[in-house]
Amino acid sequence: MDICTCKCQQIKKCTCKKGSKVPEKEVSFLIDQRTKRLLAIGGVDIKETGVLLKRARRVSSQRSHEARNSEIDKEPDPEIQVSDEEPLSPTSHQGFSTDGGNSIGSELDMLRQEKIDINSNVRKSLSGQMRLQLPTVTEILARTGVPTRAAAMIVTATLVDAKLINATDKSKVVDRIYLKRQKKKMLKKIADVEKKSKSAIEGLYFDGRKDETMQLQTDGKRTYQSKTMEEHIVLVQEPGSRYLGFVTPSSGTAKDITIAIIDFLSKNGIKASDVKIIGCDGTNVNTGNKGGIVRLLELRLKRPLQRSICQLHCNELPLRHLIENLDGQIKGPYSFAGPIGLKLKNCHTLPVIEFEPVFTMLDLDFVNPKTLSSDQQYLLLISVAVSEGFCEESLARRTPGKMAHTRWVTTACRLLRLYISTETPSENLKTLVEFIQKVYAPLWFSIKRNHSIQDRAPTLWKLISWSR
Repeated sequence: MDICTCKCQQIKKCTCKKGSKVPEKEVSFLIDQRTKRLLAIGGVDIKETGVLLKRARRVSSQRSHEARNSEIDKEPDPEIQVSDEEPLSPTSHQGFSTDGGNSIGSELDMLRQEKIDINSNVRKSLSGQMRLQLPTVTEILARTGVPTRAAAMIVTATLVDAKLINATDKSKVVDRIYLKRQKKKMLKKIADVEKKSKSAIEGLYFDGRKDETMQLQTDGKRTYQSKTMEEHIVLVQEPGSRYLGFVTPSSGTAKDITIAIIDFLSKNGIKASDVKIIGCDGTNVNTGNKGGIVRLLELRLKRPLQRSICQLHCNELPLRHLIENLDGQIKGPYSFAGPIGLKLKNCHTLPVIEFEPVFTMLDLDFVNPKTLSSDQQYLLLISVAVSEGFCEESLARRTPGKMAHTRWVTTACRLLRLYISTETPSENLKTLVEFIQKVYAPLWFSIKRNHSIQDRAPTLWKLISWSR
C-alpha cells in the first residue's frame, strides 16, 4: 500500500518534480515504512498544525487583498477607495477546515498549490513593484523609533495626497517590510562607516566622573539591587566629536584608567599607534609629569603626544586657588567655610544698593549671547552691570545657578551678585571681584569665541599677563 508519488530509491537524491517531492520532515517516516516499519502514526502534531493554520490564514488574507484590489481597478473613480468587505476567514476557504475533517496531506497539497499560484502572481506584478528610494524617510524612521507599520501608512497617505498613487498606478505604495529592509541596510551602512572611522583616529579626548550605578548582588538565595559608585571615563574622537564609548576602571587612579583605555582601544580594533593628540582637563591625575594618564599613555606608546588641555578648566583653577587663599578652604562639594563663601548661598535675595563700578576687560562686540548657556548669560549680564555701576531690576530678581565646585562659573556669578548688595565690601571681596572682572570673565568668553587648538598658546599668555 505504498501510495507515495515519489518512487526514488534514494529519497535524499530525489529527481521528482517539485509537487511530487517528499517533505523533509516526512523522509525519515517514509524510509521506516518501506523498511523495518517500526514507527506508527501518532496523534495530531499541535505545533505543526499551528504552522499550517497560520500559513493558510496568511494565504487567505493575501487572496482577499488581491480580490479587493481587482474590484478597485474596475471602479471609474481615479481616487483609491477602500472596500468595506471583511477579509475571508480561514475556515471559509474551499478545501480547508479547522475541525479536523480533512487530512494533513490534503492540506499540504492545497497549501502547495496556493503557494505556486501566489508566486505566479508575484512574477506577473514585478514590473509594478515599489522602486522609489526613501533615504530621508528611512533615516528619520531610525532616528525617531517610529514603528515601520505606522511609518508605511503615513508615507503612503502622503503619496496619495500628492496624487502619486491612484487606482491605475499603485506601484508607489510603501509596505512596512520595505521600510524595514531599507532601515536595516542603512544601519548596516552606518555601522560599517563607524567601524572604518574608528579604526584610525588622530585625536583621543577623554573625561570622567563618578556615578551611582545599579548592580545585582546575590546573598545566598536572595538577589537584590544595590547602588555603588563607579568611575566612568568617556572617550571621544576628534575632529568630529564622535562618541567612541566609555570604560569603567577598577579605581580612579591614573594607572587603572590608562589600562582601561588601552584595553578599550585594542578590543574595538582602534590603532593606538595612530593617536597623535590627547585631550583632557588639567587635573593632576591627567597631566601629572610622572604619574599622569597622559604621561603613562606616552610610555605605553613609546612616543610623545600633542596635549590638548581644556582651557576653561585651566581658567577656573586660578579663581579656585584665589578663593581658598582669601576666604579659606571649601566645605563639601557645594559650600564654603569662609565669611564670604557663607553669604553666597542667599546672595540673590539681598537688595541691590549703590556700589562702586569695577571696570571689565570684556569685549562685548565679539560675544553672541545666543551661543551661551543660562549661567554664562548671567555671568555676561552681571559683569556688564558691575562695570557700568547699575543693575537692572530684572537682573536682580534672577537666580544664579546652584553652587558646585565642579562649576566655578556659578560661584563667580554669586560673588558679583554679593558685591552689588554689600554696603562696605571687604578687601578680599574687592580682590575677588576685580579678578573676575579683569581675568576670569574676559578670558572665559575669549575661550568660547576662540576655541581652536591653534588659540591655546595665546589664551595661556592672556591668563598669565592679565593675572599679573
